Amino acid sequence: MITETPGRSVVEFIKVTKVYPPDVVALQEVSLSIMRGEMLFLTGRSGAGKTTMLKLMCNIEAPTNGVVEVVGRNLSRVRPAGIQKMRQKIGVAYQDFRLLPKRTTLENIAMAMEVTYQSRQTIRHRVEELLEILGIADKRDRLAGKLSRGEQQRVALARAAANRPPLLLADEPTGNLDAKATEQVATLFNTLNAEGSTIVVATHDESLYRGTNHRVLRLVHGTLIEPAAEKLVDETAPALAYEVMPVTLPEPEETDDIELAGEPDEVFDLDFALDDTAAAGSEEEAP
Repeated sequence: MITETPGRSVVEFIKVTKVYPPDVVALQEVSLSIMRGEMLFLTGRSGAGKTTMLKLMCNIEAPTNGVVEVVGRNLSRVRPAGIQKMRQKIGVAYQDFRLLPKRTTLENIAMAMEVTYQSRQTIRHRVEELLEILGIADKRDRLAGKLSRGEQQRVALARAAANRPPLLLADEPTGNLDAKATEQVATLFNTLNAEGSTIVVATHDESLYRGTNHRVLRLVHGTLIEPAAEKLVDETAPALAYEVMPVTLPEPEETDDIELAGEPDEVFDLDFALDDTAAAGSEEEAP
């Protein structure tokens, strides 16, 4: 069993299995608690399941079996409108960047803030602050399509961090960066974490967590491995041919929707509040 950090969980995986057709097992009965204010690193070889875990956390993918919860809400029981609101509170830095090539660096980052109706002055100040931290202040007005891959990667990180999200997910955030740029990314993560963000990083880069007290978990063939047991695992061995057993889950309720609580400036409060109808249904479920 993976060790949990004391505190209130933001993300819970409960015996989560993910199988891609026809029979590729990406995750096998993964259970994990990620606590509020934690910075957690997921490591492992390519194909071990790191990216799949991040996709499950923001509901880009759904588990084949098991439960994924964000702040106590089972994502499989949240309607699309609720998922969309939740994603506005989650910063995601994708491995393929997903920038708009014909928009400038500033415009790409600003888009994340514009959907939350922040002022132009606030947006410009925040963008300039992030570009300075990441060492690309001189690229503010450059088209994203004209940037190098390392520069695009940092722009993607800046966009994910723009709203100081309560939960930030980063997939191989330093894959195209040199040592200096990697330090700048680490500075950004540490700053956000100190301000209250929960951060989950999937990475091969040991320099991001070496010498820190942050939890580091390794994925091997879709299974989470205790750090103390790493030496006992042969990652070069072929993956096991798992038989995926069904997990009985409660049926989703049509009324089970969520809305984010708090005023727009409460950017570190990733709490969800049910509407009146859903709240009534929730009370009926309570023992």
